[in-house]
Amino acid sequence: NQANSQTYTLVIDRLPPIVGGSVISIGPQILKPDKDGIVTTVVGIDQRVTLAAVGGAIQISIRSVDGLSKTNSDSHIFALSRSSQTGLWSGILSFSKKGLHKLTVEAVDGAGNKTKRDFGKVMVQEAGQVLSEDENKPVRDAKVTLYYLETDTNSWVVWDGSSYGQKNPQQTDKNGRFTLFVPKGRYYLDISAPSFNIATSNIFTVEQTAPISQTIKLDRALKLGFG
Repeated sequence: NQANSQTYTLVIDRLPPIVGGSVISIGPQILKPDKDGIVTTVVGIDQRVTLAAVGGAIQISIRSVDGLSKTNSDSHIFALSRSSQTGLWSGILSFSKKGLHKLTVEAVDGAGNKTKRDFGKVMVQEAGQVLSEDENKPVRDAKVTLYYLETDTNSWVVWDGSSYGQKNPQQTDKNGRFTLFVPKGRYYLDISAPSFNIATSNIFTVEQTAPISQTIKLDRALKLGFG
């Protein structure tokens, strides 16, 4: 006796899931590691990680652990998703705590095989902050404007943050913080807030893509009282 079975699709699992090269970016800016393999970023800003993988991975995630922690109890997991057009995996990394963070990438394929490897280190710096000079307290809703030296015209212009996926000018949060991540160039900050005098930072030079972590203090404006 003979009979035909239903049609089945067989997948031969020849490789475990393997994660290849990766790129971390903020807008069009690529974050390159230093000589020690550490990438520098800033608290409160999103950066996109894009990577390639082979071996039929169906799930990839990145685990972040505080560099001082000896366990995974204080870890955070960032899930990645696969593009059907390019086949690349991507997701958003964001850190709320400054310091050194160790990254591990974990992948799972359709057969349940799991792989894990080190994915480098990230040094997260504190965001810029605006404080009151007299009380040393955060100034909320201060307007922070970043100016950039346009080399072609040798003139100062408002830095085009939207081209880099950031706001400029921007308002400080309840902790007086602002987040800016800029490319190579010369800059200065202009800060204003109600009841405070306008402050202007010194001109500073950024040699490579880096966050601005300055602390600016504002003097209170003088008021006249009658009666």
